[in-house]
Amino acid sequence: MVLGGSGALACPLRLPVMSVELGEVVLELEIAATPQARSCGLSRRAQLDADRGMLFVVPEPRLMNFWMLDTTLPLDIAFVGGDGRIVSIQSMKPLQTEERYLSPEPVRFAIEVNGGWFAQHGVEVGDVVDIRLPGG
Repeated sequence: MVLGGSGALACPLRLPVMSVELGEVVLELEIAATPQARSCGLSRRAQLDADRGMLFVVPEPRLMNFWMLDTTLPLDIAFVGGDGRIVSIQSMKPLQTEERYLSPEPVRFAIEVNGGWFAQHGVEVGDVVDIRLPGG
């Protein structure tokens, strides 16, 4: 979520959507798999529906680093290893440009949802998410 400028609308990219089951809830996730989509992320959104979010995907496991530039919504992020195991869940503050939210180890995925979503649905570190990307 690193896109500058002011007064712009939400990220204009149309991203594919997939469903994943987390806890007992089906979560609809926009897939941010390109550098441009990952950079844009959920910045400049006025709202995010209750059971929606974004899945950030990188080709190989790596340390992931997020910040909240131009993001006005409080979000939670789960860092997920290639095996689908959640290794960290962090709460991110809106419009935070100084604090960085880092994965504690190399991961393939990050899932952003509305703030408090993971706690509301009993999703915790160590839980496994079955992520099956469209087209493999």
